[in-house]
Amino acid sequence: MNTFLPKKAVLLLGLASLLLCFQAKAQNDTTIFVAPTIYLDSAQLSSAVTFTTEYSFPSLEDVAKKFVEEYGFDAGRWFYYGIEKRKEGYFITYAETEDYTKITSRELFWSASDFQYHPLSLPKLPEATGTVSQLTRDAYYNDRIPYYGYRGWYRDVIQDFSTQNNKSNDMLLALGVAWYQRTSALLSAQYGLMDSLETFVLPDTKNALTPAQLETYLEYSGKSLEYFEALAKQAPDYETIVGPATVKLADQYMTFFLQLHYYHNEKAALKILDRPALTYNEYLLESSRNLLQSCPKNAILFTYGDNDSYPLWYVQAKQGFRRDVVVANLSLLATGRYINHLRDSIFDAAPLRYQLSPAFYFNDSSLYMAVGEKDLLYGPDYFDCFTSKVKMQWRNSNHYSCRAEGLYFYLDKNGHPIASEAEASPKNRKIEISFRRKQTLIRDELAILDLLYSNMPERPLCFAGTCSAENMEAYKKHLRLRGLVYCFDPKLEQATISGIQGAVDTEKSYQLFMKMLE
Repeated sequence: MNTFLPKKAVLLLGLASLLLCFQAKAQNDTTIFVAPTIYLDSAQLSSAVTFTTEYSFPSLEDVAKKFVEEYGFDAGRWFYYGIEKRKEGYFITYAETEDYTKITSRELFWSASDFQYHPLSLPKLPEATGTVSQLTRDAYYNDRIPYYGYRGWYRDVIQDFSTQNNKSNDMLLALGVAWYQRTSALLSAQYGLMDSLETFVLPDTKNALTPAQLETYLEYSGKSLEYFEALAKQAPDYETIVGPATVKLADQYMTFFLQLHYYHNEKAALKILDRPALTYNEYLLESSRNLLQSCPKNAILFTYGDNDSYPLWYVQAKQGFRRDVVVANLSLLATGRYINHLRDSIFDAAPLRYQLSPAFYFNDSSLYMAVGEKDLLYGPDYFDCFTSKVKMQWRNSNHYSCRAEGLYFYLDKNGHPIASEAEASPKNRKIEISFRRKQTLIRDELAILDLLYSNMPERPLCFAGTCSAENMEAYKKHLRLRGLVYCFDPKLEQATISGIQGAVDTEKSYQLFMKMLE
């Protein structure tokens, strides 16, 4: 599926293919480019640009500040604007729709040839409410990579800087990320800043790659790993967006492991982990084992980003630890292929069940869905609502809809949802899950609910403490803190304790902390 998603929706997915979490504070150093010596008098010098035998672009924040000061924009229309860092300088782009592939204007704002800002044809909006932060969401990479912010930027970086000698730490990072983006674009150009020049046409199934495609994937991913290995060797303490360069290197291995796991198969994915340079520090490994050990048997553990997911998969894959737990990343759970990947056996865990079909989750109409503001539907009726022929137009797109704000269901004596409400009685425990005050559900929110309903009680549902309160909001009155994770307990119905998303299982937590956790 190589259709393009609306820009705002893609951003709501959090750029799932990058899995960014625990973002380190961006450094203030700038990306360096080799250039001829330039002599300017002092009147021409700008604090944003230094001139020696090298020169640097201004930071993304400096450019965004200048744009906001000079032109401004409405806060509610931030997703129509973009800032591209190209060889010629910084460009301001504008699109009159949310589709970021349909840019209607691109104008040079800061020029690398004369180090000056240039006027734009955009109208000035002095009363506008847009902020600098709305234009600088990816400042970390922008300020460390020579070209960034436009589709296919990685091709230009690879072409212009691969042969450079004595590469700086920033340049090794830039080339590692560039080859990673080029590798990921082989699988899908649907998200982020990837183009589709080399994208494979793949079936919506596992084992999607042909032998030739797999060979190309391994070649490109190998080049990315070589640059990250060089960075970790040259500057092991170099701070990346997920921690020091050594952690970034290990994460990159696990990124390619994950991609091969859900695009191809587990056997191919495990081969990625055979390289000796892959390692995590003992703190991350201990923390990962403790998270897994906090889970009940056969649990589904939701995580959110890089550092709370990759080391967990590593200890499962390489150390054979708690393979009964399915670690499901919420940042990826908004993608149909990843959701359906969980239908297969992972390590030693049994496949997960869903109410909704693979086709439903692969359909772009399920990316986000309109929901009602009142009433709850019985469980099966709620899921049927999304697959009925009754749909509504929402922002000029045909998306699934449901008139209810949530669902309710009853549990039998063994803890299984009762399929028919007519078979339930007042003696059966009633569960209510409501997405109050929401007009839309993102695909991952529906998938969490689907997994809970479809796998009770054999597969307890748990959230890592690194997940946001928003992820747990609909379930919090049933959540019980168990060691380091919040687990769904249908018997629990308590108000949220300050600082805790639910109640605390004091007895089990005591056993974990005193006897089982490292």
